[in-house]
Amino acid sequence: MQRLRHWFLILGIALFVAIHCCAEDPCPALSLPQITPGTNMFSDQQEVDLGDAQAEGLRQTIMVISDPALTTYLKNIVDRLAQSLPPSRLRFQVALVDERTADAFSIAGGRIYVSRKLASQMQSEDEMAGVLAHEMAHVVAHHEAIRMTEALQHVLGISQVGNREDVFEKWNQYLDNYRRQHLSWSDYMKAWKVQQREQLDADSIALFLLARVGYSTKTYADAFDRISGTKGNTGSFWSDLFGATPPDSKRLRQLLQSTPALPEQCITHHEISEAKFMAWRNSIIEYSGGDREENLPGLISRRALTERLRPEIRRVRVSSDGKYVLVQDENSIFVLTRVPFKFVFTIDAPGARPAQFTPDSQAIVFDSTSFGGSPRVERWDIPTQQRVEVHEIYVRDGCEGTAISPDGKVLACLNYSGTLQQVFGIPMFLRKQSVLILFDTSTTTSIWESKNFEVLPTFSPDGHYLLAHYGTRNFCMNLGTRKEVRLPATITGPLESDRFAFVGSDRLFVAASFLSNQAELVEFPSGRYISKDIGVRSSHFSPLAQGDYILLAPIRDNAVGVLDLKLKKIVLGSKRSALDVFDDKYIAERTDGDLQIFDLRTAEGAEKVHLPDSSLPYVRIAAVSPDLNYLAVSQTSRGAVWNLQTGERLYHVRGFQGAYFSSGEALYADFPKSEKIDRAIARLSLKTTNIESMHNFDQAELTRQIGRYLLTLVTPTQQAPEPPEPSRSASARPHMLSIGSAFRVEVRDVTDQSLLWTKDLKTGLGAYWASANTNSLILCWYANSNAFETMVKQDSDLASGIARYPSRDGIEWMQVFDLDTGMLKGSVFIDTGKNSFLPTHAEAIGNSLIVSDNKNRVIVYSMSGQGQGTIAGHRPVVSLRSQLMTLVTESRTLELYDLPSLKRRCVYEFKKPVSLAEFSQDGTRLLVLTSDQVVYTLNIQSP
Repeated sequence: MQRLRHWFLILGIALFVAIHCCAEDPCPALSLPQITPGTNMFSDQQEVDLGDAQAEGLRQTIMVISDPALTTYLKNIVDRLAQSLPPSRLRFQVALVDERTADAFSIAGGRIYVSRKLASQMQSEDEMAGVLAHEMAHVVAHHEAIRMTEALQHVLGISQVGNREDVFEKWNQYLDNYRRQHLSWSDYMKAWKVQQREQLDADSIALFLLARVGYSTKTYADAFDRISGTKGNTGSFWSDLFGATPPDSKRLRQLLQSTPALPEQCITHHEISEAKFMAWRNSIIEYSGGDREENLPGLISRRALTERLRPEIRRVRVSSDGKYVLVQDENSIFVLTRVPFKFVFTIDAPGARPAQFTPDSQAIVFDSTSFGGSPRVERWDIPTQQRVEVHEIYVRDGCEGTAISPDGKVLACLNYSGTLQQVFGIPMFLRKQSVLILFDTSTTTSIWESKNFEVLPTFSPDGHYLLAHYGTRNFCMNLGTRKEVRLPATITGPLESDRFAFVGSDRLFVAASFLSNQAELVEFPSGRYISKDIGVRSSHFSPLAQGDYILLAPIRDNAVGVLDLKLKKIVLGSKRSALDVFDDKYIAERTDGDLQIFDLRTAEGAEKVHLPDSSLPYVRIAAVSPDLNYLAVSQTSRGAVWNLQTGERLYHVRGFQGAYFSSGEALYADFPKSEKIDRAIARLSLKTTNIESMHNFDQAELTRQIGRYLLTLVTPTQQAPEPPEPSRSASARPHMLSIGSAFRVEVRDVTDQSLLWTKDLKTGLGAYWASANTNSLILCWYANSNAFETMVKQDSDLASGIARYPSRDGIEWMQVFDLDTGMLKGSVFIDTGKNSFLPTHAEAIGNSLIVSDNKNRVIVYSMSGQGQGTIAGHRPVVSLRSQLMTLVTESRTLELYDLPSLKRRCVYEFKKPVSLAEFSQDGTRLLVLTSDQVVYTLNIQSP
């Protein structure tokens, strides 16, 4: 009894202490939204696995910045915020991504993605912490897991998932079938309301996390107000009553009103360095890529190509003082002096819009704005050869087009985006009118905007005026005063045709009327006539740097023509559109990629410059010899052939659209029609410099060179159009056809044009894919097409096969042929889940059909149509001999898989994006070409 009393006494003391301690703890715990039983089938670990599966697809489409110096700062903020969260198995991972929009998002399991553009808009660490806290809140509230639970239940009819492999499998099954779910208007309404509630819940959690570690919740609200464009509007009683308060305004109201009031002892303060944050943000803005560390198991050799292939030049400009020349291709801007004609320095500018000299000729300005993205403006000083300004401008809905003033001070953004609003409580998509927004680039703030602009404005060369078509009239603004300038009638009328260009800063060249073949030269802005009745046909006008000249495009059989305004006649026609004129000379690209000065009257060449190497943005066509000793690469206008043993460039030729190496003796290439030269297959000897034409084409033939094969589709009318250009893009469906009648397939040997086989087909065709690597030809019919219906009526086996599917919508039937013999190897039905995914390429090897889709995945089927596995990646290359397959899994990463088991054998990481990968004929080695035109040879026997 004494012992029992003793234990009761101890228990009582413990309870008293616990109650006393709890009473003295004033710090409230984080309140998470309650999850309704059955709405989340994922455990924490399964949710992490789901996030990993989703990330596999994301890394195919977004560029993750792996620089630890940039990402560590974000990780430290996340770790600090996570201290107030309850324990779980979720793992927070934060990634900085190079996206065109200012955005942040999270996926299942704790992965958070922040775009560089959004990070560059943050004005303090408090604001950045607010963004991260909001995304962390979505994760800890399991919003994505709940959404995917409902989606998997509706689409796949499942209520649980298993191990990691099962989670990956279910995710891919969902991608294969997500269009099967039947959604009503009420379903969309429900989803929209759930999304709005989740945003409010995430904000509430974020405010708590911010307050607990001493971040300013008010600053987070200010950042949201600025980024969302709510402009302080929080709605009102009346807008709430009529359901007209926009969701973002409701969120702003909650952010301002729902900040938790925590006792001082509950706040874990930490030092916030404004200088450190600004240094980090500036490094984000200044970031221009960089080389990744290579990881290349089995590397045999690394060789940079000599006399590299140059990308096509898109722009040539001469400075107003005539001292400098600007040359621009898809990745770089080159600056040269005119006297002497000499290269000075290079600006890396991938994806930049047309660059221009400032009016004082001392700097270069340009913006990099992808369609629908937010602009980035750069200014480079010529004397110091350094970037002196860079500005990230945030446009919530993005710009569909931009134009920058010559002095770089003003950027014009044309916007057509729509927005989601509530009308009497119902979410409706309201399309905005076209809006022209002008930004002060130095402050990145909007200084003027107006609706009904249909085209981008034109700036005067001195940067003083803006000229544009506005609604039903024309508009001119003095950029110094930011006030409208009334235009005289001599200017107002002609500008309605959108055919006008500045000639210097004080003259304007305008079409006489909308469809007129005549133009006029007038003073600007007075409108006094200088010259009339200048013949221009229906061409569009572009300014030239110097002299009394204007560029017309197109003109007769040329891409552009130079019009002499004094002589009122065209003095030069050019197939190349990138040129500029100064005095009586012009500068243009030669066919070999060099830049040259020509006499404007005689077209005789004078000084020339060989430009530095530049990255190839893409490879149109490439071929590698079976022993990996020779390489052929082509772009649109020119191609080249190299001996990889010596590094010597054997040929520099015009662009080709097909290529095949024959036993190390010759290259057979398909050269398209060019000016007066007909399309032909040519033989380029690898032992000599002899080029021999082997075969000319009937222009009505639909013929493609597929390695050593010539594939021709012959229709009864012989008027089939050329198929789309060969493409490895996963965002398009290459080789789609519209053959609605019977046709014949002919396959020939490219070396001697001997007929290998032919086959007549009685119906039309939907698409086709051919691969020389696997000697396979895939003919594809869409089951809901008339052509397929005709085949079903004539083939009982086909009829019974399609009868297994309740609906033909999204069913594709593929026949697999051997390219050598024409033998039918199999027929496969592909169920795309009502077009949940779209095949973009297919080839066959053994009993496997390998299909690439528009989700950046490779799906392997058996010839019976059963799915064997799905791998995230694109641009598959297969070796017949070794049964191996490579996939590009992000721009700089190549993965090697064993095809029978679909097990990954090795990962190769390169400094630059992968342009080409090919196996040797014996399957023991792999050749990789990267965008900087470096060739790697890898031993894949024991990676």
